[in-house]
Amino acid sequence: MHSLKTLLQLPCGWRCSRQIISSDGITLHLHGKRKTAQCPECFKRSDSVHSCRRRRIQHLPCSGQTLWLVFSVRHWYCRNPACSRKIFAGSLAPFAGSHQQSSQALQNLQRQLGLIAGGEAGKRAATAAGLRCSADTLLRRVINTPETKQSGAPHVGIDEWAWHRGHRYGTLIVNLDTHRPLVLLPGRDQRTLATWFRKYPEIQIVSRDRSGVYATAAREGALQARQVANRWHLLKNIGDVLERMMYRHMPLIRLVASELSPKKSPDPEPSVPAASLRRPERLKQQTRKKRKRTA
Repeated sequence: MHSLKTLLQLPCGWRCSRQIISSDGITLHLHGKRKTAQCPECFKRSDSVHSCRRRRIQHLPCSGQTLWLVFSVRHWYCRNPACSRKIFAGSLAPFAGSHQQSSQALQNLQRQLGLIAGGEAGKRAATAAGLRCSADTLLRRVINTPETKQSGAPHVGIDEWAWHRGHRYGTLIVNLDTHRPLVLLPGRDQRTLATWFRKYPEIQIVSRDRSGVYATAAREGALQARQVANRWHLLKNIGDVLERMMYRHMPLIRLVASELSPKKSPDPEPSVPAASLRRPERLKQQTRKKRKRTA
């Protein structure tokens, strides 16, 4: 049983008393082995059992089949007279939260499916793998993803993004070391950007486009940072300078090109047998030959 628990990532402190394989999937009935439980309110341990109730939780699929875990969860009396809670249920944390119908590992898998494939496509992929969920569930997992702690970075890139192209724009700030977004700002006004820069004095380099708003905001909020052009605008600036220089010196370039290009000798006239020409054409040909000899 120990190897089965390790393989299926089952929680500790539970023993499997029954296994059922049906069209609904694989169902494992689990009973708790602990004789006491800790009250979540006063943290005192209790050994007085009030009742036992079943809790059905979907876990990670097993061999392409849905895996259900039925826990016989005990409810306990809290014997601490100073505690406001008289009865409490045994906890399954961190395996599953209170009132949840799926394990934490399954929720993480659903979140990844939602992020990669979206709602409907993720649902089809989950069904093929033996995971039962709806498209709304996958999207809800994505929406409820805990936000990572926002932090600054020594090297940041700033650019605009479009809510509605040509009408409304926001600002995207990216960590250039990790290539991950730091923040999405709803607008691109100078005051909001400068306020954000002031929160992170560790910023050393700001890579931006040629926008005057971004340049002013970086000067006001991150005076210690050095502003540089991003890769695309750096190449664009080089191309523009080279193009202007070429137009300015175009007459000289054409003159040098004409001097360096090899001069072509005139093509010799094709020799046509005189017998095949008509009389006027034969006379013209004879006249040209005489002129060449006398020249």
